[in-house]
Parts: sequence; C-alpha cells; structure tokens
Amino acid sequence: MVAARSGDHRRAQCIVLKRRLRGAGLQHTSPEIHFSRLKKVSIHEFGHNLGLPHCPNKKCVMTDAVENIATIDNANFDLCEKCKMKI
Repeated sequence: MVAARSGDHRRAQCIVLKRRLRGAGLQHTSPEIHFSRLKKVSIHEFGHNLGLPHCPNKKCVMTDAVENIATIDNANFDLCEKCKMKI
C-alpha cells in the first residue's frame, strides 16, 4: 500500500512515501492530480493517527480506497460530519 502506520492512536505514527505512489499506480502525469492524491492519502493516514476508522461515506477522506485510484480521486479533502464528530 501507499502508507503504513503503527501503534495505537495515542502514540500513532505513519509514513507516506511519495516514491511509493508510483508503484501503487497512483502517480499521474498531471502534477496537480498527483499532488491531490498524495494530500488525500496523507490526510487519510493522519485521520487514523487520530483514531478514526475507515468510513463508509465514499466522499469522506476516511473512506477505504481498497487500492482503487477512482476512490481516492472521488473522495473530498475533508471529513464527513460523522467522522468530524468522532474527534
């Protein structure tokens, strides 16, 4: 996958490696789209650091992408209202 995390959310840490986007099929020839994907994956992993699980709302940045590029592209940059209430 693109990102890795370890530990519980009280001492969580994650790593998002830009170079791994290429291997996961997430690199795009458009710098804007590539950076958008990188930001969404970073926000998503930070959400896990805050203790948020995957969200069933496909527009929420916490949705489970199941390594599908379209899922990442279709998600917003922010949390849905239910996820916002959890933090």
